[in-house]
Amino acid sequence: MQLLIISQAHQSNYTIKQTLLKELLQSGDINQTQHDSLIDEYIKPYLQKQHVNTLSKFIKTIAFGFLFILIYVFFMAIVAQAFHVLPKLIVLLTILAITGLVNPSIFSKSDSTWIAILCAFTTPIIVIAFCGVYKKQLEPIVRILLLPFLPRGIVLNVLFVVYFAALAIIYKSQLIGFAAVVALSSLTSFSVFYMPGMLVLSFKDYMLPFLVFGHFLVLSAYSALILTNHFVEYITVFQTGLEYYVSIALATGLHVGSSPLYRNKANTISYALFFILLSTLTLLLNIFTQIKVPGSVLCGFCVFTIIEWLGFLALKRGTTFCCVVLAASLFGLAVGIDKCQGLIQFK
Repeated sequence: MQLLIISQAHQSNYTIKQTLLKELLQSGDINQTQHDSLIDEYIKPYLQKQHVNTLSKFIKTIAFGFLFILIYVFFMAIVAQAFHVLPKLIVLLTILAITGLVNPSIFSKSDSTWIAILCAFTTPIIVIAFCGVYKKQLEPIVRILLLPFLPRGIVLNVLFVVYFAALAIIYKSQLIGFAAVVALSSLTSFSVFYMPGMLVLSFKDYMLPFLVFGHFLVLSAYSALILTNHFVEYITVFQTGLEYYVSIALATGLHVGSSPLYRNKANTISYALFFILLSTLTLLLNIFTQIKVPGSVLCGFCVFTIIEWLGFLALKRGTTFCCVVLAASLFGLAVGIDKCQGLIQFK
């Protein structure tokens, strides 16, 4: 009878299944061994599927970003001349983009969400092009809006953060929320771009302390809100960006700061100790809470940083010894991954 109840609930939300199993355990209908067995059979496969789906969504988001950049480049190249010859065209595009952003159901009720998302990304591009066409007329207004006493790039980034964050909450779109996180991360000069055969993680050297401290604060605030169950309905739309993009940016900064090859060696040990401490803390979050991604990302980068240090130190005793150490380290890492698959989670 108990197995029948679980089987009927198999297609429901896994939280319902967990609640049902907990009640059965508390009532004494099943023992701890049976409870653990049912968890392995009905709960863990669903969670694993969710992990894979989340990773797939993240990859699709990155792919969409690259595709969007490509379309933007071709679009601007094709219509750049038209904007100068026919300035009324850009006025019309601006009106259409803003209309689609404010009330997308005017164009299509069934696809209103996707129209809103499309307009969310195209509106800033068209508005910037509009400002470029009417630069002389708009210069006094732009100077006031961009606050001349602050760097123009910082002001624009803040505006993009507010713009995308507001739209992400309004339309409950993780794609727009991801764009808001990217804009926030850009305040520390961190960026990701792709070249044939190479994914580049980049930031300005002098911004390293701000990159590490800023992303650490953002990740800490996110973790605190999730663990205390505050503003979860709003944070959800930024989840992919906060867990993946912020974790990667923070891990990149700590890896560079901790690297024995980094030219500024004044704070290398401090960065390395902080990196190890933070990786340990996020690993504990990975094990004991629902926050899985930061621990996997930071620990992965931390392990590679340790291997880099081993190779650096071994190289002083010769190339052969260095190769042996690196080979042994990587083989040990592979074995460790096989043994600790349960700790490597992406959701």
